[in-house]
Amino acid sequence: MFISSAVIYTRFSPGADSEASRSGEVQREACEGWCRTLGVKVRAVYQDESQSGSDEAREPQWDAINDLR
Repeated sequence: MFISSAVIYTRFSPGADSEASRSGEVQREACEGWCRTLGVKVRAVYQDESQSGSDEAREPQWDAINDLR
């Protein structure tokens, strides 16, 4: 399968050990690096900061999903 473009979605919700958590910025940089290495165009980047993963009403999450349609 060939991937020509990607949508990046990151979420950062610090837990009890926030130093061990990876910030949204670090996640974004890692994803962009992967895309550069493989020659994949990044169509959009969506970030949730300090959002609980159990909250399904996260707007950036749905924006990313809709961007994939």
